[in-house]
Amino acid sequence: MNKKLKRILFIGGWVVLVIVVSFLIFMAQKRQRNLVCKELIINLETKNEVALVHKDSLYKLITDSIGEVKGKMLGAVNLHRIEKVLGSNPYLKDIVVYKTLKGEIVINVSQRVPVVHVFTRNNENFYIDNEGVMFPTSDLFTVYVPVAMGVIYEVYEQGLNLRNPISINKYPVLYKVYIMAAYLSRDEFLGAFMDQIYINERGDIELIPKLGKHNVLVGNIDNMEEKFKKLKVFYDKVLKKMGWDAYETINLKNSNQIVCTTKNL
Repeated sequence: MNKKLKRILFIGGWVVLVIVVSFLIFMAQKRQRNLVCKELIINLETKNEVALVHKDSLYKLITDSIGEVKGKMLGAVNLHRIEKVLGSNPYLKDIVVYKTLKGEIVINVSQRVPVVHVFTRNNENFYIDNEGVMFPTSDLFTVYVPVAMGVIYEVYEQGLNLRNPISINKYPVLYKVYIMAAYLSRDEFLGAFMDQIYINERGDIELIPKLGKHNVLVGNIDNMEEKFKKLKVFYDKVLKKMGWDAYETINLKNSNQIVCTTKNL
C-alpha cells in the first residue's frame, strides 16, 4: 500500500469518525429536547457558615419568573433565561445551568463570600466579597466579618468590582479597605483577631483588635506581609508579657520597625 493511499484512508477514517460523532451528538440532543423535565436540582455552594440565600428561595425566584419547570419539555426550557434570573440576585455568583439525559435541569451556583461590612459617612452600609464585589446587606442574615468605618465617603454601587482598574482610581479608599479585609480573611489568626478596619483623617488604615484597648496603625497596603509578620512576633514576645493594654498605638507604617505609643504620652 503506497503512502498516498494510506493518507487517503487515514483522512477518510477521520471524516467518518467526525460524521458518526456529530450524528450521535445530534441524536442525543434531539432525544434530550423531547424529554420531560423530571427534576430541578440546585447545588448551592457556601463557603461561610451563614447562608445568604436558600435553595427554596432560588426555586421560588425561578418559578415566579419563568413558571414551573418540572413537567415541561426540556427543549422548551430556556437555560439562558434561568441564568439571567439567578444573576439578578446580588448574593450569587458562578452560575452554571445545564440539562441531563435523565430529564434533569441542574443548577450549580455559589454564594458570595463577604470579607468586610462597610459603613460610610453617607449613611450607607454594604458588604464587599472576597473578589472585591460590592453587594447589599439583608434583614434575613447577619455575617460576622470585620467592620470598616471612618473617613469613607465613596458611594455604594451594587455589583461593582473594586479590582477593576477603573474602579481602583474611582474608589481608592474602598479598594484599600478591600485589600486589607481580603488579607485578613486569608490569615487565620488576623481574621479572628481583628474586629474593625478604620480609615483615619490622613487616609491611613488602623486596625482595632477584639482583645486589648490598642489600635494597630498599618498606614497603607504596601509590604503587608512584612508588617504583619513583625506584628505577630511583637504580640507573641512582648504583649503576652506586658499585657494587651500596655500600649495605645502599635505603629507598623515603617515596615522595618514597630513604634509603640503608651497611653500616658
